[in-house]
Parts: sequence; structure tokens; C-alpha cells
Amino acid sequence: GAFGRLAYANLCVTHAMSADLHSRWRIKARVLHDAPPPRFRARSVKQRDELLCEFAVKLRLPQLAGATRPAVLVSSTSWGDDEDFGLLLDAVQRYDRLTAIASVTSSPVTVRRLSGRRRPSLTPSESSSGASSPMRRDSASSTDSDFLGGTPSSVDANRLPPLVVIITGRGERQDHYMARFDELRLLHVVVRSVWLSAADYPRLLAAADLGLSFHTSSSGLDLPMKVVDMFGCALPVCAVDFNCLAELVVDGKNGFVFSDANQLCDQMQVLLRGFPSHCKKLHYMREFLQKATTRWDDHWNKNARGLFQPF
Repeated sequence: GAFGRLAYANLCVTHAMSADLHSRWRIKARVLHDAPPPRFRARSVKQRDELLCEFAVKLRLPQLAGATRPAVLVSSTSWGDDEDFGLLLDAVQRYDRLTAIASVTSSPVTVRRLSGRRRPSLTPSESSSGASSPMRRDSASSTDSDFLGGTPSSVDANRLPPLVVIITGRGERQDHYMARFDELRLLHVVVRSVWLSAADYPRLLAAADLGLSFHTSSSGLDLPMKVVDMFGCALPVCAVDFNCLAELVVDGKNGFVFSDANQLCDQMQVLLRGFPSHCKKLHYMREFLQKATTRWDDHWNKNARGLFQPF
């Protein structure tokens, strides 16, 4: 703070931080929000389908093609104390129950056994073994459980799709949470923990259907860069609420903001019901992001470059 008052100019990443600097140190700081670099960009529908097929093979995921494919949700994390994945545990458990109910009540279904017969398109028990696999851990139902999958006639406005939830990153609490996901024995939700290269990470974000953020700023003054990257790929986000999140996530426009697991589950239903053809809110958010997202170079030139011109 003392050195900041001696500076020619000051930059910070949120209006909340600017207000804090002014109130504590009488520092006037210009706000320069983070913006995505060019590698985080949207893809066409055809390109996204191709990427999903590629990642299904590369990460040994269930089949990610076709009108009844699962929705792909992505979150990135360092598995630290500032991210509560217990919210995701509770949300997917409730979603799994609701999907089973919707599958039974909305249309005819086909029940297949996972052991001893041809596997269905969503295979929670896909093997994660193999030294060359980039997967870290996976969570799904047991190999001898029933998989409840809708027939093509179930692709309607009431369909709740199965989910493939991909969590990228490594960290201290990773094994703890993945073991808890293992215990749930979900029928309609697969949770995978993977490690991706720097080149593959933006490609996965571009291919995914919905982003998830459980980051809560310890200071309440900064924003999650993972959400910025997701927005760069035109990926709508459900994000846990904290002090200055509204500077990034505009609730109902580019994503939803939640405060508990039930609210997150409700939001996933709103966005994914009728997937992939009839989820109008999800499509609206993606189109909004494609038009509204500002790139880093343009953002810098508009908001910060002028500060350096005197030099």
C-alpha cells in the first residue's frame, strides 16, 4: 500500500479491489478485468462434435456422439480449501435420482446390464487402467449395476440427459473427493478426474456443454480465471457465489450463480432439460458469450495501454 501510493498509476483486477485499495490506502487504481487469450475460443457445432469424439477416445470416456449423448460438464481445480466439491457431490446425487424419474415417466426406456453384454453408449464402468491413459481417477456405478438409458424417442423437451463430469487438475484433496464420488454408485452420472496438456485444456472447454466453478476468493476481491477461460470458449458457467462474482458472471445471461447444492442441481435441470436440441436457455447463453466476450489484446488496448504512452 505504501509503495502503491508512490506509483505513477495502479491497475487491479476488480472494482471490489479498487474500492478496497482506495478505502485502506487512498490508492486510485484503474480496473483491468482479466480477459481470455486467443487460444480460448469458441468452435462451430461440427468442430465441437469432432472434439468430443476425440476426447471420448483419448480420455476413455463414454460415447459422446448422437442425439441421446450425455451432456459434458467441465470444472478445473487445484483441489484446494477454497473450492468445496461437496456441493458437486450433493448436486449430482440429486440429479441422478431426478434423471431416473424423468426417464421412467417421460418416455419408454431401455434397461441394459453392464456386465456380460454389449455396453450402452454411456458406460459408467469404463476401465480407467492403462499407463498411457491421461485419466487420474473415475467415479461411476459398479460394473454389475443397471444403466437406465433413454431410447431415441426420449429426446424431447422433458429429457434430462446423463452427465459426464470432467474435473481437470491435481491437488491435495483430489483422492479424498474422488473416493466420495466412487461411493455414490451413480447410474446416470460419470465423474472423471483427468490431467490435460496446456494444448488440450482450451479444446476441452470449447467442446463441453456447461462449465462449473466452485472457486470462492479468500480475499473476496479477485475473480476465477477458469471462468474467464470458459467464457472465452463461449461455455456457459454455473458458479458458486461470493463477494465480487457479479463483475464476471451475469446471472441468467452468461451463466447462473448458486449458493448451495440444491440450487446448482436446479440450474443444471433448467439448462439441460431437453438436451441437446431443446435447451433454449443454454443455447441463449452460448450465443450471448460469442457476442459479448472481449479478448485480452483488445481489452488491454482499450483500458490500460494509454497509461504507458507518456513513456
